[in-house]
Amino acid sequence: MKRVFGILALGLMIVADLSAQDHSIGINVLTPNPNAALHISSNNSNQGVLLPGLSTAQRISLSLDSEDTGLLVFDTDLKSFFYWNGTVWEGIRDGVNDEDADPANEIQDLNLSGNDLTITGNGAATTIDLSAYLDDTDTKLTETEVDAFVANNGYLTTEADGSTTNEIQDLNLSGNDLTITGNGAATTIDLSA
Repeated sequence: MKRVFGILALGLMIVADLSAQDHSIGINVLTPNPNAALHISSNNSNQGVLLPGLSTAQRISLSLDSEDTGLLVFDTDLKSFFYWNGTVWEGIRDGVNDEDADPANEIQDLNLSGNDLTITGNGAATTIDLSAYLDDTDTKLTETEVDAFVANNGYLTTEADGSTTNEIQDLNLSGNDLTITGNGAATTIDLSA
């Protein structure tokens, strides 16, 4: 009987202690933070918290709704923490919302097929028709005109505008604006549209 009374008294003290602390629970903490439901401290300051680990398939297959907002798991396939925002899973590692859990499909490139320029990895991408720029109306030099500029071994002997570097161009992407370098009057292509 003494044993039953002792267990009952211990249980009442724990309940009273939790009530006094506004339902904060402390592990290795004498006075848990009242703003935390759970306050954990390591005795030796050399331990962490191990959260549940799920594969990507397990994480995605969970049937969650807005009541599960804040659920935190570690995705063992992607080696990253994810939390449920009430609608979708959001990755914590880099702040990128990768709803489909496929980190490879965010990688895109340019594709030129005939006169059509597109961006890869986007089935709804706008196709840019470059035929107006590839219309074969560029200045064409006759052999005599080429000979006037070219001498021994095919090297240019004179520079028409005096600059040997202004023919070197590259693409430049600044924010959503795509331009070609080395051309002060180049058209800026806004890629955000």
